[in-house]
Amino acid sequence: MSEAAGIVNFSGLLTQACVIISAMGQQTVLLHLTYERKTAWRKAARRIYILTAVVILMVVLFLQASSLGNAQMTLL
Repeated sequence: MSEAAGIVNFSGLLTQACVIISAMGQQTVLLHLTYERKTAWRKAARRIYILTAVVILMVVLFLQASSLGNAQMTLL
């Protein structure tokens, strides 16, 4: 799968992104079950923005790591 996508450890990236997105959905549901609609959306919006930023940052870092190649990765 990594070779087809051209990203080192793409399956790890995909798995971690799915876990974060799933957690985002679970938190949104729990907030809606706990608070009134307006309060729940206000609380959920902040979490959605933060977790979306985390997924974007994770993708950027994976892309940077894959562009370095194996030669530089062995130095770490």
